[in-house]
Formats: sequence, structure tokens, C-alpha cells
Amino acid sequence: MWQDHLDKLFELYASGKLKVSLDPKKFLGVASAVDAVEYLHSGKSVGKVVVCIDPAYSQTLAKL
Repeated sequence: MWQDHLDKLFELYASGKLKVSLDPKKFLGVASAVDAVEYLHSGKSVGKVVVCIDPAYSQTLAKL
């Protein structure tokens, strides 16, 4: 059943009806993972909380 749900989610995203937002707070490195989880549980996050493991990574938009 999960494939049907995944297909529906992708359809909604592709049509622009599903928006994904990232929280603006930055967490860099493995050591910040604990802080990120605490931030997530605090209720202060306003989107997906992301921990960037590789500080050399530059954020780019994914193309589906």
C-alpha cells in the first residue's frame, strides 16, 4: 500500500499542491544532531529540521 501513497504524494508535489518547507535554523556537523532533535521537540521549528553533516556542502534545490 505504501507505493500508492508515495505515488499520491509525488503527484501532489509535482502539481504544486504539496509544499515542503525547511526551517531556517542551521545545524552543521554530527555534533549538532542532538541540538537539532531538541529544537525539533521544543515546538519552535517551522518546517523540516535538517542537519548538514558535510560543512563543505552548499545547498542546492533538488530537481524532480
